[in-house]
Amino acid sequence: MYGQYDDVSVKIKKAERRLKVLDGHIKQSETYLKNKAVYEYYKNTKPKKQEAYYQQHSAEIILYESADRYLKKVMNGCTNLPIKKWKAEAAQLAAEKNRLYQDFYKLRDEVREVEIIKRNVEQFMQADAPKRTVTRNKGMEL
Repeated sequence: MYGQYDDVSVKIKKAERRLKVLDGHIKQSETYLKNKAVYEYYKNTKPKKQEAYYQQHSAEIILYESADRYLKKVMNGCTNLPIKKWKAEAAQLAAEKNRLYQDFYKLRDEVREVEIIKRNVEQFMQADAPKRTVTRNKGMEL
């Protein structure tokens, strides 16, 4: 039971780590797509007007550039963002994580019950065992 309990716990942690990574990918790709038009307009404006446009839309441009750097590291040279694939994997992992948590709670309750039974048996065995008394000889000296 302890082995199953540990296995389920490890699987849950693995799923949660992957979900965290996928959430980061999805958020960055959505930021990238949301601010792409602003960034492209900024890049296509004339140099004299570029600074004024940057001042007005600096937050969007910075967010786009940050998301672009992040996605370049993640995508390994691919050009198409697999947002649907990431969302599908995240949904699948979330469902698996929920199932694993159900197993985890069930095993946790079973382990608690076994521990209680074990403790009660040990107490019963101690109460049933003959009590040994240790007597010391007071008059003897070495």
